[in-house]
Amino acid sequence: MKAKGFDRKFDKGEDVTQSLDMSQAQRPAQEQRRVNVDFRAWMIDFLDREAKRLGVTRQCSSGLDCRTDCEGQRDTNVDNKIAVL
Repeated sequence: MKAKGFDRKFDKGEDVTQSLDMSQAQRPAQEQRRVNVDFRAWMIDFLDREAKRLGVTRQCSSGLDCRTDCEGQRDTNVDNKIAVL
């Protein structure tokens, strides 16, 4: 399919997924990296309580808190930002 035909179908809201090669598809900025973080004892207690309340692990709880605090800042220069829990 040529680009004009693809664009026309897409603009009409038609399904164009059959025309895409999904074998190499990637979601940008979604790779995971492991980090080590030192928290004060009260923060660990807070994370443990939140994790228990949500029924998840501490690691998951801290990730949810960071994601909530950082939502919407993904496209900005994160080198100059600090997420405060």
